[in-house]
Parts: sequence; structure tokens; C-alpha cells
Amino acid sequence: MTDTPPVILIAHRGASHDAPENTLAAIQLGWQQADAVEIDVQITFDRVPVVIHDADTRRTCKVNRIVRTQSHEELQRLDAGRWKHPRWRGQSIPTLREVLKGQPKGKRIFIEIKPAEGFPEVWKLLHSHCPADPEHIIFLSEHIPTLTVMREQFPVHPILWIPPISRKSAKPKPDHIWQSWIHTARQSRFHGIAVDHRHHITRESIRIAHDAGLSVFVWTVNETAAARRIVAAGVDGVITDRPAWIRKHLKPLSRLVRK
Repeated sequence: MTDTPPVILIAHRGASHDAPENTLAAIQLGWQQADAVEIDVQITFDRVPVVIHDADTRRTCKVNRIVRTQSHEELQRLDAGRWKHPRWRGQSIPTLREVLKGQPKGKRIFIEIKPAEGFPEVWKLLHSHCPADPEHIIFLSEHIPTLTVMREQFPVHPILWIPPISRKSAKPKPDHIWQSWIHTARQSRFHGIAVDHRHHITRESIRIAHDAGLSVFVWTVNETAAARRIVAAGVDGVITDRPAWIRKHLKPLSRLVRK
């Protein structure tokens, strides 16, 4: 009997429970606490790929600026850390170049790119970054047209689709919904799916995906009970705001063996 591969632990927007999300502080802490980090990338007015989740800076910088209408220099003047705690004062919105430059050997990065028109700039960066192992950079998105561009532009990198979920209510989904997701992912020639932890995740649903040749990653898992259930179901990766906490409480589970 072959050993089951260990679950990949991914720091969501960096170690965002401990440090301000999508800043270099959170990302660097995520490298220390997890096997990979997940970041969000948008494009500035002057075509610089920057790392931020929202389309504007109101939530994380407490100043309302639309990212795509601001230059990189203008965004650099904003404080992206003080909202979290005074100790993080002075953290700025990093560029994708900065994050890629700091990617440690053996660590992976999951990149969710928001605007499809930003791909030329992102492609240039990835070409110069040139990781030895293409699986060290993984792309994901909710938007199939965006993922299609990703697949065409980055054919050697894994592509993950995020299936839709109601923001008002996340009721359990029966296995036939999984079949529909899997059909879409395979038809689009993606490599896997990234599923909200509130979906109906069972051994059977994971088996259906694996039998179809698709990997399954689950987000955003911040409670140990949910993490144990999801890992026991056989998922390939767990995306969490608090990777150190989750790793500590999953140590008894033999599948999570990465250090």
C-alpha cells in the first residue's frame, strides 16, 4: 500500500491571522509557518502588479483609493499594516516582484489574479523569476475566462478553479454538484478546484474529484474541528489564515507531516 501524500498547508494572504494580510510581513511569516502562501494580485494604473485582495484600499489602508486608478508610487504612500496593530505600522502594499523575489526554495505560492488585462505584466515577471519547478507557482480564480487566459499563458503551471458559492448562505452541496464542478474543470482543462470549507466535503466527493484527475484545496479553514474533518476526507491542501495554529492541532494526523 502506497503512502498518502501529505496535505499542503497554505497561508491565506500570508499568515493573515498574525500579521496584516497580503503584506510582506504576513507573507514572510506564512513562509515560516506553512508550505505555501496564497496572495491576490491586481494591476495599478501604471501597470505594476501589486498584492492586495480588494479592488480598493479602504479596508486595509483606511484610505479609499481604487487600485486600478492609482500609480504604484501613490499606493506605496499608504500604510497597509497599522489597521491590524500599531506594531505593523509602515507595512506597504507589496509588488508581485517583491514577493516572487522573496520566495524561499521549496515553498509554493498560490496566486489569484483579479484583472485579466494584467497578464502581460505578470507573465514578464514569471518569465524572469523562472522557478525550477513550475508547481511552485499555482494560479486560481473564480472566473473561468480569467483561468482560461492563465492556462494559455502559463501552460506549465497548475490552474485551480474556485467554484461559485452564495455569499448569503453556504448550504451543503450534494455530490451531483461536485460532479458538475468536476465536469466544468475537466472541460476547461484545469488541474483542480479550490472549494469553500462550508461546502459539503466528504471522502466520496474528494474521491470523485481524484478519480477525475483533479486535486482539491479547501479554504479558508481556521477551526481545528473543520480542519480535522477536511484532512480526514483526503483533500490535497488546506488554506488557512492561521497556519501555525492549524499545524499544531493537526500534528496527530499522520497525513499532515510536512515541517
